[in-house]
Amino acid sequence: MDSYHILNAFSLYCAGQMLINPDVDGEELYFRLSRAVVGDAYGDDFAEMLRLIQEARSGSNWQEYWWAEDGYILKSENYPAESILERCETYIPILQEMIDKGIESHTFPFPISLDEVLRMMLPHLEQIKEFAGFRMELTKLEADWAEGTPVEELEIRLKEIAKPIPSYNTVIGIWGQVEARTQREMVLTFCEQTGASIPIYPEWDRQRKQYIQGQLATDQKGKVDPVRAYAPYYQNGLAYGQETERLVQEMVEEGLLVREADGSVYLTDWENYKYYFD
Repeated sequence: MDSYHILNAFSLYCAGQMLINPDVDGEELYFRLSRAVVGDAYGDDFAEMLRLIQEARSGSNWQEYWWAEDGYILKSENYPAESILERCETYIPILQEMIDKGIESHTFPFPISLDEVLRMMLPHLEQIKEFAGFRMELTKLEADWAEGTPVEELEIRLKEIAKPIPSYNTVIGIWGQVEARTQREMVLTFCEQTGASIPIYPEWDRQRKQYIQGQLATDQKGKVDPVRAYAPYYQNGLAYGQETERLVQEMVEEGLLVREADGSVYLTDWENYKYYFD
């Protein structure tokens, strides 16, 4: 297990315990796990952090967990944004305190130090906190729009609250950081409903273009002819949805990609990747 997937150890522990006893109580699992990781002094606090992550990000069932389901927790009307924000503000300082104290793992057999594990957790809680704040502000915008607030005013406020959730030093999926991706989808939906202009953040677009370029470079490796990509170009359109086309067209205009008559694109510098050594 490499270090950046070490946070999976918590769910793996719970899965293992459930293989031993499928009827084990969830609260009992939290109790055992948290004390095995940080001991009694911070056991209750650590358990609350795990509960917070479950409630804010993974949910309690498949419908809440999986982004394509109607009940996806991050988009759900039942997402408890205010409670999540308050708990983040409570437990992020406690997590930082544990890091600063350099506490050691009680009995849990991590392959790396507990200090490193806790440092990996910290940016995830920060992301959850920022998304909860965004959800609260978006709810206010939706209410103001329903009451007749001019679109021009909504656009100014939206530009401020919709700044993308940072990736920090977390590992992100192929479709981007989970809260940032959901945030953008909700922003696009709001703009579609209200007629507001979609806020653009050049630095974030640049990052997304780098991911597209990196995927095309990977596909090109070892090929002696340019590899052409057709719409939706990247991750079957699942990554950036309707914005993928805009990003690709800007890359064409910026000289990073060449567009063919049939609409396909390929890397301008594709020859840099035609040799591949494994």
